[in-house]
Amino acid sequence: MDEQAYRAGVEREVNEEIKIDAPFEDRIVALLNDDTTEVGRVHLGIVHVFKLAEPKVEKTRSNDHRPDISCEG
Repeated sequence: MDEQAYRAGVEREVNEEIKIDAPFEDRIVALLNDDTTEVGRVHLGIVHVFKLAEPKVEKTRSNDHRPDISCEG
């Protein structure tokens, strides 16, 4: 997979979880691999850190029930 396709996928996934209304930069900081669970055995997590120009971010309405998603600094 090329970087452009990867970035398009990241953008799609991020937009499903949060809304960012500010310019930002992001970088990959870690990989997550957990072979101890059924889901973990078939998934690899890629952790990004987002640096926003302004703190203009909020959860999407569909994720109001998700306590694991934080939009606080």
